Amino acid sequence: MICPDNTIRQAFKYVIRESPIPWLNIAETAGEEAKLNGFTRVGILGTKYLMTGPVYPDAVRKFGIICDIPDTNDHDRIDEIIFKEFVYGIFSETSRLYFNEVILKLKQRGCEAVVLGCTEIPLIVDPNDCPLPTLDSTRLLARASLRKFKEKFNHSLYLTNITPGLVWKNKLIPEGLLLNPNLLSCKYLLK
Repeated sequence: MICPDNTIRQAFKYVIRESPIPWLNIAETAGEEAKLNGFTRVGILGTKYLMTGPVYPDAVRKFGIICDIPDTNDHDRIDEIIFKEFVYGIFSETSRLYFNEVILKLKQRGCEAVVLGCTEIPLIVDPNDCPLPTLDSTRLLARASLRKFKEKFNHSLYLTNITPGLVWKNKLIPEGLLLNPNLLSCKYLLK
């Protein structure tokens, strides 16, 4: 099972042990990717609760990675942008530039990459003009779930179109595997 929400991971410790099926951890998938790329210090962007909470520090510590977060004024402003703009579909150029400024500050403090730890942040942060390499937690979780599916079912993945509301047309979803249908297309995710 997957949950493409970073902040909710704070509550998972209370329910995960009761789950009859395994879950992939969105923060661990970002940590694995950071380690694969040789990053040892990453910035975390997301809601204030995610940035100041234990989700990423706890999950990436086992990969030898240190987390850093924006200063208080910046993480408060990021939280405001998420809840007063992103949730209403507003993605302004001013906010995009602000995110890049914050990411530049994280780079100046020694971060080697930045985790985009909110599903909407990748809609505004462009990896091509970002001051640091990006780790899109939602996309990384989707890729990890597809790899897990392939490993478990020894099945080739030829999924190119995920339609909102459907995962595979005319295909039964194996028990324990749920994908967020809003994750664009598998072809895009597997790039």
